[in-house]
Amino acid sequence: MTILDDGQKEDVMDKKPPKVEVGEDSVVMGQVTGRVGHRSVVIGATDSKGNTIINQPMAVGYGAQADPTSIAIGAFARAGVSDSAQLVAELTRIYEAMKQAPDVAEHQESVAQVRQAIEAAKKNERASVLTHLKAAGYFALGYATNVSASMVATLIMETLK
Repeated sequence: MTILDDGQKEDVMDKKPPKVEVGEDSVVMGQVTGRVGHRSVVIGATDSKGNTIINQPMAVGYGAQADPTSIAIGAFARAGVSDSAQLVAELTRIYEAMKQAPDVAEHQESVAQVRQAIEAAKKNERASVLTHLKAAGYFALGYATNVSASMVATLIMETLK
């Protein structure tokens, strides 16, 4: 039983949760109704008074990244994350996608170069990352675009000029 601001009593247990239609890779928090599109983030009220309270570190949204002291909300949002961490994350997404490619056998060298770029990025060896991305070439660029790895796509395009 909840006492409302106007003194009325309300049995919260009898209320049905609102109906929400959510698209792929979406995040919905709090009381939300209606339709939410793909890769969207919707944050409604998280307490009984209609407030939205977010006070814990988190990354919410498709591809969002946050360090343990930050809050990042939205697709590919970043908070407190170094470029090196983003680079490793993007390269890993590309590598995983490439391994699933139907023509992966024809592009083993490109896949291996991306794997080596991941290891170089973990060591923060930027020159080595660029060398491996150049060797990975257009096959890797296609996957960088497909998985929305914009940082890596930009680096590959720069190395292929």
